[in-house]
Amino acid sequence: MLPDGTVEVLRLLRPSHLSAVLAAVRRRLFSRSRSLGFARALDSDIEVPRRVKITVRPVEPSDELSFLDVTDKSLSADAVYERLIQQRLLAAQVPTCWLGLTAGGEYCYMHWLVLPEANAKLRSTWGAFFPPLEPTEALLEGLYIPEKFRGRGYPVGGVAALARVAESHGIARLVTYIDEANTTLTRWLLKVGFEPFCLREQTWIMFRRHVRFTPIDKTALDRARPSLSGHHT
Repeated sequence: MLPDGTVEVLRLLRPSHLSAVLAAVRRRLFSRSRSLGFARALDSDIEVPRRVKITVRPVEPSDELSFLDVTDKSLSADAVYERLIQQRLLAAQVPTCWLGLTAGGEYCYMHWLVLPEANAKLRSTWGAFFPPLEPTEALLEGLYIPEKFRGRGYPVGGVAALARVAESHGIARLVTYIDEANTTLTRWLLKVGFEPFCLREQTWIMFRRHVRFTPIDKTALDRARPSLSGHHT
């Protein structure tokens, strides 16, 4: 049996998406990636632009999630893979998936808020990919914005709303992990008050995943901050 969700992802793929199948297999035969772990204390509100109108609620069985459909042959391999990852998380029933809706009732945001009581599920779904959550810590994972709503600020409104939900459960800190190369999301996280706290290094070798976490030195972080935020002195 192949670990870490490999079978589940490949099972969801269709022959018409051969490039996505090959990409998934190549990633798990051999690849290396690095992610930054970000954390934010919930001691202040996340400021949301007035133009961003969003309400969030947990996903329901009756939700029609056509924005995750992969039958459109015009989709790129990356777009297919993104959607399949969301489908896999839904199928794994990782608690809790939240949906964001626009003022007109359209789905504009999907994100998981994982509370510490779900540590066992976190481990069984992702293995060592995430460390166990502390009692007052929650994980944000699986951010997805349907293509037509990208670039409109909905992640800010969604995360701000989930921060309030987390606080109502006694959570004092949110954590999330972002690919090191995703400078756009990195700059956004810094802007809304998240701080890098660790480096996660992942290596796939013959369908086996190896993960290592390294704390980020604060002095080195302060030196790197201008490049992370996109500003230079």
